[in-house]
Amino acid sequence: MISFSLLVIHFDRQYRLFAKNDSEPFCSPIPNPIPFPSRPCPVVPYALPFSRVRLPFHPKEPRVDAQPPRTSLPPERLRTLEEALEVRFENPELLLRALVHSSAKDATLPCNERMEFLGDSVLGLLVSEHLFHLFPDFPEGDLSSIKSVVVSATSLSACAKTLNIADYVILGKGILQRKSIPDSVLANALEATIAAIYMDQGLEAARKFVLRILRPRIEEVLKDQHAKNWKSLLQQHTQKELACVPAYRVVGESGPDHEKAFEVSVEVAGKTYGPGGGKTKKDAEQAAARVAFEAIQARAAESVKPSNPVEGSKA
Repeated sequence: MISFSLLVIHFDRQYRLFAKNDSEPFCSPIPNPIPFPSRPCPVVPYALPFSRVRLPFHPKEPRVDAQPPRTSLPPERLRTLEEALEVRFENPELLLRALVHSSAKDATLPCNERMEFLGDSVLGLLVSEHLFHLFPDFPEGDLSSIKSVVVSATSLSACAKTLNIADYVILGKGILQRKSIPDSVLANALEATIAAIYMDQGLEAARKFVLRILRPRIEEVLKDQHAKNWKSLLQQHTQKELACVPAYRVVGESGPDHEKAFEVSVEVAGKTYGPGGGKTKKDAEQAAARVAFEAIQARAAESVKPSNPVEGSKA
């Protein structure tokens, strides 16, 4: 605490309080002055108004001059991003707006949330259309499963990292203080970029861009989907032909916790098939579904075979 010693000084038969090295009194003249006392006056402490006290700055931690948030991108930086996207914008302002996170918006720089909303719809339309024509025999459930993986935040953020969009996103101080940019921010920026392409050059340009960046991801999902098709095929067949749903049951486990092996059987219309084995329960269910599906198909094939011709009767 800082305190100031004030002196009581006799001036014009009145007592006034003065701060040391100050020329103006801090209080009004005493209305009824008294004679100056013969004995020394004690030192009177007086707390100055807060507005006149200047305390030294003692931060808890040393000041760090953090890099100020980026409020825009120079034209040459936008051109570099256009090269990575393989898209030449007629209105680069749309691309700039697609890169502004809500933490960095201001009166002159709106955030990309509205464009993200539009880009999400454009992306869903283009991926759905592509899957619809690519797999004419797939049911709606399989198409929805593939689409949900392809347009997920994980998938989109991976594409954004491939395009180095993280180097161009305009963020506020809160996000900049993190060790890395969240995947959701990158996924949203990519959706907003898709909207920017659509607004600038139309649906065909957006389709070309989306399929170029997501086609490898679709192929990866299909490779994984192939292994998962047995359960889907079995369920479709049993619902259509037998009016029932397969029921899976774990019948065996072996191995240590870090290297388990499972055995699963499946029951269809009162008949048990399997077991099928795998390192996970899902893999074992797929194996059991394959055994059941192939057995049911083989039995159906046997039932439609023509019977052996009857030998002619003896005369």
